[in-house]
Amino acid sequence: MHLLHLGDDGLQVVLDIDPDVPVIVHWGAPAGPIDDLGTALDRPRAPATLDREAALSLVPTAATGFTGRSGLECHRADGPVVVHLGSTRWSVDGTTFRFDYTD
Repeated sequence: MHLLHLGDDGLQVVLDIDPDVPVIVHWGAPAGPIDDLGTALDRPRAPATLDREAALSLVPTAATGFTGRSGLECHRADGPVVVHLGSTRWSVDGTTFRFDYTD
């Protein structure tokens, strides 16, 4: 896990940037020291489910196992395309995260 966070006394947003698309690890009241979040969020896997649950990414897609409506839909003349994003660069500037992706 590579965690980035923004926030103040009333709100904390924590992203894990290790996956292809950053995943929202925490969004809400400050959760305490950022180093404790990784183990705090581990939970057992339910029987007969995917080996890894689809994380709440900034751009959820079918390629990551998300079963809801995709955050990005692409189509070609011969039908839909499953987009698999990969991060090429990221930065944090004060209160702004910036991410650049490729497919």
